[in-house]
Amino acid sequence: MARSGGNHPAAARQPRRRPALLDRQEERAAIGQVLDTARDGFSSTLVLRGGAGVGKTVLLEYAIDAASDLRVTSVTGVQSEITMEFAALHQLLVPFTRGVRHWSKTTRMPRAPIRSPSVS
Repeated sequence: MARSGGNHPAAARQPRRRPALLDRQEERAAIGQVLDTARDGFSSTLVLRGGAGVGKTVLLEYAIDAASDLRVTSVTGVQSEITMEFAALHQLLVPFTRGVRHWSKTTRMPRAPIRSPSVS
């Protein structure tokens, strides 16, 4: 089923004022499709990549504003955490674990990174 950024009723909400996205129709449509997929109860992924100053942050802010009816979480990587392999994942998941009193051994996060044996 094809979806576009404007087909879902929640997509009609107006986002907060941010810098204008000029000539970014393709990117906005892709963001709208990912959000519509989430609203329909399915997962989806969209990768934003590009050099400094091309507008990745503005597109992310646009996506956050357009997802005002969804739960949004984010992480920020910092240089000092580069050796902490699961730092960003931990930061991302902690808000979802609040209120969980007891986890079985199979659902707990590993205490140390699990490494594959090295091959020579």
